Amino acid sequence: MAAVASAAWCAGAAAATLVVSLEPVSTGSEARQFRTIQQAVDAAQPGDTVQILAGLYRECVTVRRGGTAEAPVRIEAADGATVVLTGADRLQAWKSEERGVFSHEWRHVFINHSRQNTHPDDPEHRLVGRAEQVIDRGYLLRQVLDRSHVAPGTFFADLSGKRLYAMPIDGADYLDANVSVEASTRAEVLIIEADHVCVRGLTIRHAANAAQQGAAQLRGKAIEVEACVVERTNGVAATVTGEAVRLRGCTFRDNGQMGLGGARCHGLKLLDCLISGNNTKGFERGWEAGGMKLVLCRGVEVAGCKVVDNRGVGLWFDIGAEDVTVRNCLLADNEAAGLFYEISYGLHAHDNLAVGNGLAHNPSSWGSQAGIAISSSQGCKVERNILIGNREGLAFREQQRTTPRIDQEKEAPIRVKDVAVTANLIACNVDGQVRGWFDVDDKRHLPPLLAQMGLTFRDNRYVVQGSQAFWAWGASWRNPKTYATPEQVLADLGLDAGAAIVAAAPFQVCGPQRYRLTRLPPFGDVLPRGDVPGLTVASPDAK
Repeated sequence: MAAVASAAWCAGAAAATLVVSLEPVSTGSEARQFRTIQQAVDAAQPGDTVQILAGLYRECVTVRRGGTAEAPVRIEAADGATVVLTGADRLQAWKSEERGVFSHEWRHVFINHSRQNTHPDDPEHRLVGRAEQVIDRGYLLRQVLDRSHVAPGTFFADLSGKRLYAMPIDGADYLDANVSVEASTRAEVLIIEADHVCVRGLTIRHAANAAQQGAAQLRGKAIEVEACVVERTNGVAATVTGEAVRLRGCTFRDNGQMGLGGARCHGLKLLDCLISGNNTKGFERGWEAGGMKLVLCRGVEVAGCKVVDNRGVGLWFDIGAEDVTVRNCLLADNEAAGLFYEISYGLHAHDNLAVGNGLAHNPSSWGSQAGIAISSSQGCKVERNILIGNREGLAFREQQRTTPRIDQEKEAPIRVKDVAVTANLIACNVDGQVRGWFDVDDKRHLPPLLAQMGLTFRDNRYVVQGSQAFWAWGASWRNPKTYATPEQVLADLGLDAGAAIVAAAPFQVCGPQRYRLTRLPPFGDVLPRGDVPGLTVASPDAK
């Protein structure tokens, strides 16, 4: 991950400094002191800095007053300080029950709009869709839905009886004051409603947020968040609904549903961030789960990011997104597609490395298990990407779809159209290098209608090993056409002029999300420009 230049962070004039400390401290200055972050934020004026000293802050902070472009409000950890905002509180009134089980009063109901206190409200999410969290000495216990099922390392929230039951995994005594047990009591931890607010160096952890609800919510305009971590929340780490938001050098990891979500977050910039290990609870991947999902957004840029090990899609854009750029990113080991662009417009995906995506068994995810997958979308450019070792390299998914637009609520038909695929290295993908999942009756993906789609393939390089397929064009249940060489594709479909299959890809896995590619002549024109996290491109004579 690229280093973050703090000197360029949140430029603007500084005014007063407001210090937050859990205990009185001598600051050696005239700075005002506060015991909670909320108190300091409420007192801050445009240009002020809220400086937070090290500590574990158990509060939900809502920023209602911001600054200006010239004098933003800054909220930041003091130099060298570890500042954690948590949605959990310690439980200290346990009662011993039978079989090593302990109970505690519990009056919290986080999801009250559904019959089973879940979101979504369906049988599949009867357990996964709950929002409660119990943390035993830093580790999340597993939830069960009946008191009789409580076993070591699990808990049960009896909402009607207003009682929480938990059993330590190691036989510990919850009556012992030295055994720290917490439960999430707040659904949100940080809400920024104001414009021109800058946040740096905070860790946000543990929240009883439902799916599609951010523990951190960025609602204002021109918010900047730098070097922050959001982890182990029940739902989504952070949601963005404000415009011109910039997230730089942040980490969104190990969250219950997703790392990042958003709608109408026009102009969002996601730079040098890590999105990893999300959907720990196992929400349905085809619904909304994994690394990130944004809808109805315009002008989003994702650059220099690592999006890895998510249980679902890595980066997902859906429902009328427009003019999105994804560049110089590592998309690796996500259970579904590395990048999925669905019923949207104007993607430019370039200079990325997508490796090991879509390998989880999930037959219902057809067409969305590739390094890059384009689903009923228009005006897309895919160039100079390395797509290697995925279930499929590049996939198209086509059905009869409609979508609203950002500026037009009425839905209109949308289909794959005007897509240019140029100078990519597509290698060693398990079920095919290019796969066209066209589940349509009109055979628009075949001549003579194919010419109306405006597809352009040119100068791509491929590596096919063993029994791996080259091109398959059509849904598997519609008798797809298969091709073994670029010449066959060009002759039958008129696509991929200048393409070539080469003997082998000079590609090595050097460690977890670390790769090495040797710059050999057959690949010289298809390698990414600029740095890609985790990828080293070496000259042929490099040791």
